[in-house]
Amino acid sequence: MRQHRQAILVGIVLALAAALLAWFGVRYVALLREGSLLLDDLRLANFAPRRGQSADIILLAINEDTLAEFPFRSPINRRLIAGVLDELAARDVRAVGIDVIFDQPTNADDDQALLAAFDAFPRPLIVAVGSAANGLTERQLAFQERYLVGRERGLAGMLITNGVVRHLYPGEQTAAGFEPGLAVALAEALGAPPARDAQQLYYRVDDGDVAAIRSYPVQLLSLLPRAWFKDVIVLIGADLPNQDTFRTPLSAKGGAMMTGAKIHAQALAQLLDGARFPGVGWRSDVLILAFAALLGVILPFVRTRLVSKAALGVLVVVVYWFIGLAGFARGGPLLPLLAPTLGLLLASSFGTVYARRRDQVEKRFVRAAFARYVSPSVIEEMLENPSRLALGGEKREMSFVFSDLEGFTSLSERLPPDVVVALLQEYLDGMIKIAFASGATVDRLVGDGIAVFFGAPTVQRDHAPRAVGCALAWDRYGENFRQAQRRKGIAVGITRIGVHTGSAVVGNVGSAARFHYTAHGDCVNTAARLEGANKYLGTRMCLSRQVAEGHTAGSFLPVGTLLLKGKANDLECVTDAEVIPVQWRGAYLAAFAALALDRDSAERQFAAIGEALPDCGLVALHLRRLRRGEQGVRVVLDEK
Repeated sequence: MRQHRQAILVGIVLALAAALLAWFGVRYVALLREGSLLLDDLRLANFAPRRGQSADIILLAINEDTLAEFPFRSPINRRLIAGVLDELAARDVRAVGIDVIFDQPTNADDDQALLAAFDAFPRPLIVAVGSAANGLTERQLAFQERYLVGRERGLAGMLITNGVVRHLYPGEQTAAGFEPGLAVALAEALGAPPARDAQQLYYRVDDGDVAAIRSYPVQLLSLLPRAWFKDVIVLIGADLPNQDTFRTPLSAKGGAMMTGAKIHAQALAQLLDGARFPGVGWRSDVLILAFAALLGVILPFVRTRLVSKAALGVLVVVVYWFIGLAGFARGGPLLPLLAPTLGLLLASSFGTVYARRRDQVEKRFVRAAFARYVSPSVIEEMLENPSRLALGGEKREMSFVFSDLEGFTSLSERLPPDVVVALLQEYLDGMIKIAFASGATVDRLVGDGIAVFFGAPTVQRDHAPRAVGCALAWDRYGENFRQAQRRKGIAVGITRIGVHTGSAVVGNVGSAARFHYTAHGDCVNTAARLEGANKYLGTRMCLSRQVAEGHTAGSFLPVGTLLLKGKANDLECVTDAEVIPVQWRGAYLAAFAALALDRDSAERQFAAIGEALPDCGLVALHLRRLRRGEQGVRVVLDEK
């Protein structure tokens, strides 16, 4: 539990660090900042929902054809503008904004004609003014101030972020007080609430042939229907190449620039209809970024392959981006894309480093805990799920093999200690090697006795065949070892083996500081009793028929139905068929079948086999039983 809480705390810290780095990166690292802004621009240019044309605004553009009618290009002919104002007054427009800077004198009559048109205009009229920030000199500023004295004005500036106009220009504080931008001043003159924040522009996008803002050359005004202009707001401004043009988010689609007059028209439309750029706000930005970072930290701890983890991470990003794009196209908010993606990637990287370090610690713990009694292959399998090493247990279907070296205690008393140790070491090394090769877990070593089990800690669906195979290999090794030692003059006894299968509770038992991975249950005790039963039965190996049935590589002979010491139920058991030569196995099976049918016949048959095989303990067992008057295959053991 403590490690779990520590992992959660570390994960939160790593997620917080990743989120902060991502937040810092998209704001202060130039490449990331540009990338984040570009993603927003691309979505606005390509996926913004079509909101229709702004029907309340018309832009009259002064273009190259307009200027071609006059002897000079700049300053723009003021009598032209005066005539346009007179025409618009007659057409009952709602208001006019003029995005032309009047910073120097022209023909005196034309200048006076324009001022007269200003004074005679019956509706709100806002004239753009420049500032030093627009490059105007002191002389130009002075003329502008004299010429427009008493007139309603709006600053002609733009808010440019990294070369792109993304925000509405609210105006700025000057020595004379706050001066609003052209669009803000015009909107306020029409009754809109004051706008003093640099809100993000929610550009209307052209829909096919339908322009977001209607625009016509100013010289064609007389040809346009009068009804188009009733109660409409008109902006007059230049539409000239390389003059008063700016990059906007819509430029991300085709690279086209937008005139300052059209940007003012977009800003005015936004102010009048009360629209706001559909962002999610900084609080939602923080929550999304935090969630992405937490998800990135969790991802490395998902129990699956590295490729699957990477695919899952990519899927999460793709789904989120799809939601961000499709949702915005359907009128939803403009979700942040780069920051959460960067936060997830950073957090995932941090989490991967931490997970690998934690895995290394856990793997060292697993290897240290199991190296002495679990085969290396089993350990590697367990490393995939080290959580199984928690204190406690679980019920499993398992198989158990017990062995004991006959007469080793008395033998050790007759031999020098160094010989005994070397002998036991050689014997146990061979037995454990076989157990590990079979995939066994060594439960315990008690002197010369060994207890192993199959089916834990890793699940082995073939635990019974593995156990029988291990027992058969132990038997062959034990006999070879015994013969080799006898040739050296050391009278080593036989290796007795018991095998059984069934349900048991397996797990770590002990304290948190010291524990033992072991199994408990009736089937464990039964396997131990079967090992001890060999002494009474005259066999080297005793297996329950239940465990032997699943093994197809060996053959077995029935021993009998045993009632073990302390058990209430009989257990049908078998032994390795190798205890009887092949030519006598049929005779043994016939004699065994006769035990339950005809005691006299069974005795004659076992007696005949016994004469041929005087050293076969199993035959001798049944012959003694028959001569004591016992009948049947049920064998009661009074000793363990």
